[in-house]
Amino acid sequence: MKNNRYTGIFMIILGSICWGIASTMIQWLLDHDHTRVEWLIPLRLIPAGLVILITLLACKKNIWIIWTEKSAYLQIALYGIVGILGLQYSFMNTIANGNAVNATLFQFLGPLLIAVYIALRVQRLPASIEWISMFAAFLGIFLVVTGGSFHITALSIEGILWGLLTSLTFAFYTVYPINLLQKWGPALTSGWGMLIGGIFFGLFGNSLNDNVSTLDGLDSFSLLLIGFIILFGTGLAFFLYVSSLRYLKPVETSILTSVEPLTTILLSVLWLAQPFVLFQSVGGLLIVGSAVLLTISPRNRRDQASSPI
Repeated sequence: MKNNRYTGIFMIILGSICWGIASTMIQWLLDHDHTRVEWLIPLRLIPAGLVILITLLACKKNIWIIWTEKSAYLQIALYGIVGILGLQYSFMNTIANGNAVNATLFQFLGPLLIAVYIALRVQRLPASIEWISMFAAFLGIFLVVTGGSFHITALSIEGILWGLLTSLTFAFYTVYPINLLQKWGPALTSGWGMLIGGIFFGLFGNSLNDNVSTLDGLDSFSLLLIGFIILFGTGLAFFLYVSSLRYLKPVETSILTSVEPLTTILLSVLWLAQPFVLFQSVGGLLIVGSAVLLTISPRNRRDQASSPI
């Protein structure tokens, strides 16, 4: 059992590191190669979804079983388009209008929104630890956005709006597919969700921007980054996260995913020479800390178990 726990801890930490590295690579591509978000999204989701589904096929799993029930059609479509695609689109636009660190930190506001949603569903006021978490999250986002000054905005209005949308879509991405995940499993559900979201955006998303990048003109380093984002920053990271749930409790995995923003911050400073001032660093710690507090709250965990979400 102890060896299994160590395996799970290794999986979730490595997966979170891959996510953090991929976020930084996306920022580099957007800044240096003028790569468009509208082009990166299907390039990331479609291959990652195919890798998951092909891997399931190789393991002799029936990947078509999810389509045997008509009631699942709309659910998996909403999960893929609103949940996975919505999160990816808002997350990447937060990077494009700010940076990878801010996008990752806004994503960590998602647990706060989920806690509020659950409290409304079970018709109760937030517990003391949740009030503390909310205050810490709001103070944290204020410090990230303003850098600690009432007269200076460190992020553009577009960056803030995309960041808030990232928080909302992350909450939807986490809460909405619970029934699907319980019935079909996370790998099958997310594999089809990624494929559907990527194909949908590939068909209709290019109309959002006429200047869509192609592989032409990209050097070998950029292609290497794209390959890492697809294989390791999306496919492998997801598999590691899902596999870790076999050995760790969801509370433990949620806490250990805090490695993701730490990785993003470290790489942004060392590789991208991204300035991250003291007040923004404190704000980031407050946001991540609020997510951890909400995760370990016993009352919140009981409500998650009883709430029909």
